[in-house]
Amino acid sequence: MKQSFIACCVFVFCVIAAWAAEPERSKLVPSITVTGAGQASARPDMATVQVGVVTEGASASEALKKNSEAMAGLMQSLAGQGIAEKDIQTTNVSVSPRYSSGPDRGSMHIVGYEASNSVQAKVRQLSNLGAILDDVVEKGANRMHGVAFSVAEPNPILDQARQKAIQDAHRKADLYATAAGVKLGRVLLIEEQAHYLPRMEPMMMGRASMAASAVPVASGEQEFRVSISVTYGLEP
Repeated sequence: MKQSFIACCVFVFCVIAAWAAEPERSKLVPSITVTGAGQASARPDMATVQVGVVTEGASASEALKKNSEAMAGLMQSLAGQGIAEKDIQTTNVSVSPRYSSGPDRGSMHIVGYEASNSVQAKVRQLSNLGAILDDVVEKGANRMHGVAFSVAEPNPILDQARQKAIQDAHRKADLYATAAGVKLGRVLLIEEQAHYLPRMEPMMMGRASMAASAVPVASGEQEFRVSISVTYGLEP
């Protein structure tokens, strides 16, 4: 008797739950979700250069002193080319011993010291980039880690890519709706899945490039990409 009563209660509970869920099902809106992609390109208007000085000396203090004197000239060169103090940042300072193998195989001994100092500078006038690279080498830079191009204000370019992503999403949704024999309704949800800024790929420069005057550089174009998800309602 008790088991029958429990089974009856469970049945009644399931019926009530199903009845309560029915209004929720009636509220469901037929919809379709698509992903749109957009791209926009722009020419870089800024470059980041990394240059430095490596010096040698019989002692650590001698190597560092020579390096500091050379770096002073390099910093003056950057300032003289119109690069603001806020756009110059030291990225590395080091002093390390130089070793040489001794007469016995496997033995090493210190033969001197090497000092290194590198700075990163933002060049906001790309037309001056070649002259700046040439000048810093003349003023003592003997290590150039590369040049990376970028866009100072990427948001307007990203907005162009976003507009194209919306157009792409609408095109896909309209295609699917037409194929399914229904009409595309209003937008229910828009989500930006990701946006991609161009990577600041360094342009490595060897000693031959550094030895040449009026260093030729080419900035090319950079591509910005946006991916979005859009949900549209569907109408009969």
